[in-house]
Amino acid sequence: MNLANVLEQAKVASDPQSLLQCFPYAQALGISASWDNEKLVAHLAFDQHIIGDLGAAALQGGAISTLLESTAVLSLLWSVEKIQMPQFMNHSVEYLASGRPKPTHAQAEIVRHGHQIANVRTIAWQGDRSAPIAAAHTHVLLVPESK
Repeated sequence: MNLANVLEQAKVASDPQSLLQCFPYAQALGISASWDNEKLVAHLAFDQHIIGDLGAAALQGGAISTLLESTAVLSLLWSVEKIQMPQFMNHSVEYLASGRPKPTHAQAEIVRHGHQIANVRTIAWQGDRSAPIAAAHTHVLLVPESK
């Protein structure tokens, strides 16, 4: 099944979780997605394999970055009619605080959505949404669905 079919079925069912099957690394980390007050939120459940610094019990930066990146792409895909998997131009992460060994959440805002390029700002938090542990700016090249 191609991305367009998966996206269409996910939208009909209003199930962003089913779209995550197109993101193998997100699946490997256990990232899930749900709706919170009509906003798409991604979740990274805590697991020992995502600890990067055992002494400080801090989450691995790559796991946080993947959560931010997956959230950005998931939100972008959800906002368009038909598109192939977007191609990343760049993904810049700001680590604001250490991720503790507990669930982490992320939400994206599409800052600009042009015909060819989209800019997405994503934040990740644990517990208190107003105290983010990381933020990302993602610039993506939009690839129209081939006919």
